[in-house]
Amino acid sequence: MTLRHTGAKSNVPTGHMEDTIRHIQNTLTSIQQGLLQAAQERLQNKTIRINSYAEMKKFLSSADSVEHGFYLAPWCCDASNEQAIKEETKVTLRCYPFEHNEIAPKEGIECFYSGKQATHMAIFARAY
Repeated sequence: MTLRHTGAKSNVPTGHMEDTIRHIQNTLTSIQQGLLQAAQERLQNKTIRINSYAEMKKFLSSADSVEHGFYLAPWCCDASNEQAIKEETKVTLRCYPFEHNEIAPKEGIECFYSGKQATHMAIFARAY
């Protein structure tokens, strides 16, 4: 039996069922780890830390697609501000990433949009 993984063929042992199962499990684990690593790298490379609304708008207006992605910003929850950002830029709030929100509120950090005390770090993005 032949199995394709990343475009390369590999032989699958067919003599003992246990060896075949172990080989397939290892291959699937390797594929999954590769996909996860690629996704994590893409997320890291496409996440831009911003401190102001003007900064985000500058990135959005750039013709360089490298500067388009996810914007990590200090945020003070306000539905009307969220709606205003959406209407002007087509950018929406996506989530409050756990790793950036372990300690709340964000003392001494101002919201990137309103200038009020930030309550969260938030990810904003535009759907393409």
